[in-house]
Amino acid sequence: MRKLVVPIVLICVCIALTRLTVRIAPYLVGIDTLSEQVNGTIPAGMWYVVGMESLSVIFNLAAIFCAGWLLFRIVNILKERTLSHEKQ
Repeated sequence: MRKLVVPIVLICVCIALTRLTVRIAPYLVGIDTLSEQVNGTIPAGMWYVVGMESLSVIFNLAAIFCAGWLLFRIVNILKERTLSHEKQ
């Protein structure tokens, strides 16, 4: 069962980071835009939104990867146990 601890912990961490970025993003962006940022440039708030959304996607992909890793580990453990029972 120790083989399953690392994937489970990483899944939990990635999900927590995803939820954190989704919750923090509105507070970082705010509702005010400086007048010098509107003169043909992208407002800083938009960069924050894009950055937070990108982090959220990265954390979601990492959680999916960890879930696949966990399933792979579970299948390998089950195969090892069935082979050990067949040998006896």
